[in-house]
Amino acid sequence: MKRRACAAVFALAMSMGFAQKLVIYSEQAPPFQVPPSGDAPSTGFAVEIVRALQREVGTNEPIQFVEWARGFYEAQHTPNVMLFTAARTEEREKLFRWLGPFFTVEYLLVAKKHRFRSTLTTEQAKGLKIIGTVKGDARDQILRDAGFTNLEQTTTAALNVRKLQAGRIDAYATSNVAWKEQIRKEGFNPEEYEAVYPIRVIPVYCVFSPATDPAIFAAWERAFKTIAANGTLKRLSKQWFPDLD
Repeated sequence: MKRRACAAVFALAMSMGFAQKLVIYSEQAPPFQVPPSGDAPSTGFAVEIVRALQREVGTNEPIQFVEWARGFYEAQHTPNVMLFTAARTEEREKLFRWLGPFFTVEYLLVAKKHRFRSTLTTEQAKGLKIIGTVKGDARDQILRDAGFTNLEQTTTAALNVRKLQAGRIDAYATSNVAWKEQIRKEGFNPEEYEAVYPIRVIPVYCVFSPATDPAIFAAWERAFKTIAANGTLKRLSKQWFPDLD
């Protein structure tokens, strides 16, 4: 009996230790991550996945919403930091410890409807005056690696939406599951915009800083395997994106 009690106390202590040690960062990126507003808590597809993982791990670390560049830096240089959602690219491979993937998205360029007669070729996309991207974002790096020299960085996708609406940029880099909600959230009509250039289909993950306590990462790995096996991951995908295969 004493052994069981000691084991329970030890497990509780470990759980409390995780809660104190792990810092979780994310950015505003609907419908994946939507920060709290008033009495409404944070929500979104990826937020619900992280909460499902936390239930399995037995912790409840708060999600801190920051600009992507800050979270990206902290996840590389500060021990015991987790950041979501991050695309896995060759350039990033050795920067983090990767948990997932939990979804696959298509990166693309979005412009005002009828701005172009058809889907752009790569050369046509490279010939645009300005394409909006987010500093530190995978889409920015992918386009730069492909030879795009017409990119203008901002700190958030919301800023790019407003710049596109104002005619300050020709298109902005986003994803198939995010762009309509991003535009709607800024008070504009998604029906007045359209996807004009496919960038890449890519898996997305939660990432942990390289110096994260191995016990913490192992606990989250076990949790991910559990929600993948018990159907939670699939259920949340269908719930948030019923029209996607």
